[in-house]
Amino acid sequence: TRLIDVESAEVKDESAEISLYLLQATQSFLLTCAEFVLCGKTNANFAIHTSIRTDEHQAFANKIRAHLNDLVHALNHGENLTSNFQMAYDDLRQTKPDIHHFEDIFAQLCEMLEEEQFQVAVLNSKNEASTDLTHGFNIIVGRNVIGRGLTIPKLQTVYYRKTTKKP
Repeated sequence: TRLIDVESAEVKDESAEISLYLLQATQSFLLTCAEFVLCGKTNANFAIHTSIRTDEHQAFANKIRAHLNDLVHALNHGENLTSNFQMAYDDLRQTKPDIHHFEDIFAQLCEMLEEEQFQVAVLNSKNEASTDLTHGFNIIVGRNVIGRGLTIPKLQTVYYRKTTKKP
């Protein structure tokens, strides 16, 4: 069992990588966006619903930005990242059997990463970003603003993290 408090500490630790579950959700979203582009679509959103603490929202956003930068760095240095995304692709294919071939989606994803087509925004009471969620490929981090009253168009992926009061 993975305790949420451990994930919370890892988020604040800038040297730690993102959790396995957040990584899986992120990979799924990135591949979905690449599939969308291949289908002529121009918008998708990913909501990361974190703790109520607004300082953690920025920490999560920083982790996602760092992860995207790490992917671009790896691509620029010739690293083969296909195995990193194959399992997420296989999972997507179970729900959408007519998805494009992995090689086509992965090539599109690489292009999108290199062109920095993914935007990361924090939405909370302290920082209501002016991100236009009706255009582009957006990763939104927050809690109450996301969970109460905000309609997120083209919402494709949700990562929901909740701290329980009792273990």
